[in-house]
Amino acid sequence: MVPASAQGRRHRLVRWLLRGWRPRWRQALNLLWAWLLGILALSLIIAVHGGIEAHGLGSVAVAVLVVAVVDAVLRPLLTALAIALSWFGVFVIGLLAQAIVTYIGLAIAPGITVDRFLDAFVASWLYALVATVLGWLLAVDTDDAFIGHCVRQATRGGGGRAGDDLVPGVVFVQLDGVPRPVLEWALNAGNLPTLSRWVRSGRHTVRGWTARVPSTTPVSQAGLLHGSTEGIPAFRWYEKDSGRMLVANRPADAAEIESRMSDGRGLLADDGVSIANLFSGDAAVRLLSMSGARSSGGIGPSSSYASFFTHPFGFSRALILTVGEMIKELYQARRQRVRGVEPRIRRLGSYVLLRGVTNVMLRDLNVALVIEQLMRGAKSIYVDFVDYDEIAHHAGPVRPESLRALEGLDEVVGQLERVAAQAPRPYEFVVLSDHGQSQGATFSQRYGLRLEDLVRELMGGTAQVAAVTSPLEEWGPVNTFLSQLTQQESVSAGLARRVLRERAATGLGPSEREGRQAEGRPAEGRGSDGEATGRSDGEAAGRQDDRSDGEAQAVGLHSGGDAEAEAGELELDGGAPSERAVEARSTASGVDGPAERKRRRNDAPVPTEERPELLVAASGNLGLVYFPRHPGRLTYEEIEQHWPDLVGALANHPGIAFAVVTSEEWGPIAIGRQGIHHLQDGRIDGDDPLAALAANAADDLLRVACLEQAPDIYVNSMIDPVTSEVAAFEELVGCHGGLGGWQTEAMIVHPADWPLTPEPLVGAEAVHRQLVRWLEHLGHRTDLPEKSGGA
Repeated sequence: MVPASAQGRRHRLVRWLLRGWRPRWRQALNLLWAWLLGILALSLIIAVHGGIEAHGLGSVAVAVLVVAVVDAVLRPLLTALAIALSWFGVFVIGLLAQAIVTYIGLAIAPGITVDRFLDAFVASWLYALVATVLGWLLAVDTDDAFIGHCVRQATRGGGGRAGDDLVPGVVFVQLDGVPRPVLEWALNAGNLPTLSRWVRSGRHTVRGWTARVPSTTPVSQAGLLHGSTEGIPAFRWYEKDSGRMLVANRPADAAEIESRMSDGRGLLADDGVSIANLFSGDAAVRLLSMSGARSSGGIGPSSSYASFFTHPFGFSRALILTVGEMIKELYQARRQRVRGVEPRIRRLGSYVLLRGVTNVMLRDLNVALVIEQLMRGAKSIYVDFVDYDEIAHHAGPVRPESLRALEGLDEVVGQLERVAAQAPRPYEFVVLSDHGQSQGATFSQRYGLRLEDLVRELMGGTAQVAAVTSPLEEWGPVNTFLSQLTQQESVSAGLARRVLRERAATGLGPSEREGRQAEGRPAEGRGSDGEATGRSDGEAAGRQDDRSDGEAQAVGLHSGGDAEAEAGELELDGGAPSERAVEARSTASGVDGPAERKRRRNDAPVPTEERPELLVAASGNLGLVYFPRHPGRLTYEEIEQHWPDLVGALANHPGIAFAVVTSEEWGPIAIGRQGIHHLQDGRIDGDDPLAALAANAADDLLRVACLEQAPDIYVNSMIDPVTSEVAAFEELVGCHGGLGGWQTEAMIVHPADWPLTPEPLVGAEAVHRQLVRWLEHLGHRTDLPEKSGGA
């Protein structure tokens, strides 16, 4: 028997769906259009694909209706089966569900003949493709149908709890990387109907906040969700005591970072839900969170997750739109080239696929998961949408495709607002970004060499160098998804772990390959350049000349063969294999298992002699320079003793605004072309290298310079005094991490009547405290545990 509260929610859902018919005949017309499109799509398939025959157009029309009825009957059973089979079962059922429904529907429809199941399988995907394309051409609103399906699925079986305390819930929507100036321009232009309506009505207000250096997602999300950014000097960094690279969007590293700062009282500790974030905020339910999965319903996929992949409004629709997004990316990239838009980078390779997956497939999945938690009645939900940030990195922060992505996210916010109105508790919305973005031609495009090449050249040109400068943030959502998939205790999850092997913990993308040699371990393939194996400067330079400006490759780190080839390359001149070569061969042959590799990586520090002499990492236009063979952080005086005038030469390079080092005599200092800024006491010798930056820049640099894992040298790129453009040390036209431009200008849109601190919001920790005060004002966080853990 269905509880009365669940019946009430369903009645409200029906009223909501009916209220959405404005005018009512339009929705009825959409249903008619959908039926006619189905007839047209099935007729085209029968005409071009053998194995299916129809006795007439009337038979096709009836068949479309029969397939719809079979779908309504079988879809819940297929969804339940997918949940029982766990994560890989969801994928399998997702691929076959529509074929099963189509085969059975056509088999029992009068006047239709189907020869084989394979014909039904091909027809089902052709049907989805044709229907999606025709729906787009004829402007049929499939988004409403998708949202309606998600809500019905979330309320199936009784829905969520009633929320006896009647405490209003809060939905935190993070629009990753949206600068405050971009948001305000789009609001003033009226291009964001949902947010514009909120602001123009006086319900919400916009306020800016300053993201502190390093202005990256891991730092800001750590502060926003946990109230602490201590110990995170960049998006990725090197820890000398262990000889390890930590990369925030590697699942194992994200879990370790969170364990260091979590105190059990994060932003989402009171019945909160973390969706698609790097960190959990101590949420009870963690879905697609990089640092680890946790669900109040136990292990295995949620019903909304399973339904997303088994329903035509989910997987098949998203897959087709994903392909469409990839085609759109190829067109937009070509259009930039043809028009001669500058600055720009090459937009090819894995990014084309990643854009489609993250901006369509995973976005729709995130929406379905948020709807599920809304209808469950969770007190607070924090979800991160990366669409704008991903495109702005490759196209530019204010380019048309980036702004269109922002408009699409506004539509998502509007959809969630409509659903929240029917949830078992009232909800308020807070929309915020974690940082901004700055534009500019990359360092290598401007000066013909990468930061690691410059530092090595200034050191004399003979140092062994490892570089971690390839763009990797774009891999984050995919790695989060894979991490969640493999963290289950099931046969299918075990199969996924076997397939992915170490990548289940390290993630996909260049970060894993780079990290191995940065840590003094062999990469899983042949290095692309000579530095990591000690070749001469001339050989390496010759190889460097072969690269195009847009190639996102890191010196000595990228793989091109297998581990045995790497082992052979690492043999010494005398013919005896080095310890690293032996280790590479062991890895290639599978002699040591995952437990031994984990022990070697996490417990035993990499021997000093096996570390590279120089390691350069990049977070946007913020460079990190390490000397791994020297313990502790080298002082300015020690650097000068080993490599005279290295710091001064870096600071005098036209592509660098200033370098930050720690002096034995003066403490942390920022050195520019014509002067020094003493960060501790504010004294300035000569021209202030920070004069063009915000007033809090010196305090910000002092804070990061004093972090335990700070590099030996921080380097900030040039800042154009006219355009405020910067020069990323990664191959990205839009970047964030350092100082200059809009990259530290984040935003927050919140209910206008909520109490607000009068002080400027500087740093994610300050925003966290404000968010916590708002939750407490609403009646949240009344029974949290005492602080514990790493904070």
